[in-house]
Amino acid sequence: MNIFKHNGRWGIEDANGLVYEAGFTKKAAERIIQIESSPNPPADWEETRAILEREGFTEKDFDKITQ
Repeated sequence: MNIFKHNGRWGIEDANGLVYEAGFTKKAAERIIQIESSPNPPADWEETRAILEREGFTEKDFDKITQ
């Protein structure tokens, strides 16, 4: 997975295309890649978001995305 910048926010894509639209800070996008590339990745965005929130990320770091 890779991050890309669009309109001042960061998104995530992989070889198959778009994973998440640009709606993150760079730090959050990089952390999402780490989380979702782990040996036991979260099942969905809600689990990923919960991990981010436990780590101190806030709405300022990611838009309200429901994927």
